[in-house]
Amino acid sequence: MSSEPPVFISAAEVERLLPRASLLLPGLEAALCNFSAGAAGGVEQPLRAVVPVRPHGGFLGVMPAYSAADDALTTKLVTFYEHRGDSAAPSHRATVLLFDPRCGSLRAVLDGTVITAKRTAAVSAIATKLLMPRSAEVLCILGAGVQARSHYEIFTELFPFTEVRLWSRTEQHALRLASSVGGAVRVCGTAREAVVGADVIVTVTMATTPILFGEWVKPGAHVNGTPCSARLRAPSLWGAIACSLGSVQPLAARPAFLPAACTDTRCAHGGSWSRRPSSASFAASPFLSVPFVSVSP
Repeated sequence: MSSEPPVFISAAEVERLLPRASLLLPGLEAALCNFSAGAAGGVEQPLRAVVPVRPHGGFLGVMPAYSAADDALTTKLVTFYEHRGDSAAPSHRATVLLFDPRCGSLRAVLDGTVITAKRTAAVSAIATKLLMPRSAEVLCILGAGVQARSHYEIFTELFPFTEVRLWSRTEQHALRLASSVGGAVRVCGTAREAVVGADVIVTVTMATTPILFGEWVKPGAHVNGTPCSARLRAPSLWGAIACSLGSVQPLAARPAFLPAACTDTRCAHGGSWSRRPSSASFAASPFLSVPFVSVSP
């Protein structure tokens, strides 16, 4: 077995090797299926551990996993500092460690920022491909950061939207993103203006209070919440949700993220579905441990 030092792959090199998030789709779809298959899928993934860094208002997330199908042993480390408005430093930084599963030696260290941005958007795209209305025309993105850009790129590559709407709590950020992407984007003055009438809604914002309300969402619309927290926890939005989870464990351990309609674990494994008269679904990424939400009010 090799005793060579681990390879370091920078963000620039990751970007060069992975120019489009859509390149991840086949591998992610296979990984999601393996994870949802339980023990037969050969994926071992404990719950994400989160270490508070209280003196500095930060967190360290540790996300290990082993995939027998790929014979891959890896861990992603993510640091998160929410209140950094006075700093040019990013709120999130990620590093991926790849180990030799035969002996545990470290084989590679990858900058995880680009990987996280594109992988998260790709999993959203998988959920959207399966669950959005067939006649979807209007895409709404709430947020204007890294995830907003990555979601815009893959969603406009894969789906024939005729209109893209963008809203951010900081209008300047929305205008900057709109001017830098390749297609036409309508910057909206309010979240409500962006949401009403949209067929697919993506929330990619660090807002800590609700920004999306159920009465705004048209019947049949699809919502991707990335990540899903207070910004989606409006009773009028969650009231009619039923769910389908790859695994209930991450959310069962974090009940604040689990809508009341998702507490029945019978609908929460292996892609099974629970329907209500106002139906919806709740699809979770095995490598993200935050939910993606599809809402059909």
